[in-house]
Amino acid sequence: LQWYAVQCYLPAQKKLYLVGHLAPEFGGPSTTSMTLSLEEFDGDRCRLSIHDAHLGNVDQKTIDSLSSGWDQIFREGLKRHVEQKS
Repeated sequence: LQWYAVQCYLPAQKKLYLVGHLAPEFGGPSTTSMTLSLEEFDGDRCRLSIHDAHLGNVDQKTIDSLSSGWDQIFREGLKRHVEQKS
């Protein structure tokens, strides 16, 4: 399963642009564009911002599923992993 492909990486701006497709079995069909960006604040801390936009068949169930999935991946997975390395 390929969720996204990298469209553009802007290291100086700390941004990653991704594009992908959501199959009907996963709530689509839709095309998605996601931007991940890091913002430094408070000295040695940073904030990850996620902007996920879909064009196509997207209902509230799909929105809730995506929100829950990103929360699990980034908050429960990545955040925990990064904080354990400090």
